[in-house]
Amino acid sequence: MSSGNEHVIVWDRTPAQVTDATNRSGLVSPFEGGTVFYPADEFSTPPGTIAAELSNTLDTQTMWAGTFDDDIVSLMLYRHGEPRGEITIPDPADYYELDPQEIELLAELGEQAGVPNQENSTPQQFLTAAGITPDPATSELLTELDDNNFALDNQRILYQALHLPDFPIGWGHGALTHTPQHYQGPPPQPTNT
Repeated sequence: MSSGNEHVIVWDRTPAQVTDATNRSGLVSPFEGGTVFYPADEFSTPPGTIAAELSNTLDTQTMWAGTFDDDIVSLMLYRHGEPRGEITIPDPADYYELDPQEIELLAELGEQAGVPNQENSTPQQFLTAAGITPDPATSELLTELDDNNFALDNQRILYQALHLPDFPIGWGHGALTHTPQHYQGPPPQPTNT
């Protein structure tokens, strides 16, 4: 099954602040400590673009989250508009069996599209970049991350380690507009249309 979703976690900002800060259509849903933004134009911009914009405009930390083909989860962390960390499980180079020339070409294309070329962080590095010092229980939790897990399972582990709610996992704007009855989070509200 070829599927995917994306959303942006915005720390320390309300849905109203996120709505005021973006000119993009979408949905916002609050959580204790921030807001989840589900852009209506899923995957129409390079990964992380919307998170970087919101991080810069709102002068806060944001995280873009995307899942692809039920297998890959990718998180990109931004603070004050600048990239701070990225983690993708499994590593796309390994998953797609890319050779070094293909990896270099993809990095060049990404740069041309405005995607910062970041090294894939370890889970511990990513948490540290997010301002979290992994305790022994969190370190133990991170051992459950596995390239053979479904993307949503790995995303759930990472969200738990980041102290984030799990209601956004597996959800993007498309899923929210087509099957909202299964959504477990606070009712999403529309942003600018």
